[in-house]
Amino acid sequence: MSIKQCACLSLIIFFISNLFCLPLVSGEETAILKIIINQEEKGEFTVNITDDGDFLVRIEDLKKMGLIELKGKILIIEGEEFLSLRSVEGVKVELNEKKLVLEMMVDPHLLGKREFMLRYERCLFR
Repeated sequence: MSIKQCACLSLIIFFISNLFCLPLVSGEETAILKIIINQEEKGEFTVNITDDGDFLVRIEDLKKMGLIELKGKILIIEGEEFLSLRSVEGVKVELNEKKLVLEMMVDPHLLGKREFMLRYERCLFR
């Protein structure tokens, strides 16, 4: 193989490998943020932050947080579905950059139902 062929092959490999590293949504940053929903800590999740201040969260992660029936703009990033939080009615979002916390205020109808047992079994002594 000549030097010219080697150089061409190297350039092709370089461009192909960099093609997969390009951001899929322009002007997007990825961060791991602690998410709090209605003052309840849900854990740390990967969030994509766009230049215009929108937050994109994986739909699977939103389900893990207890959010259901969310309707809004869905984007496919690296084969996974992300939801634009700005596009969801009933969701308000605030980012605390110093603490790396994303606080969400969510209308109750978007949260799953919870059941609490307030009764307890009585112990009968014989």
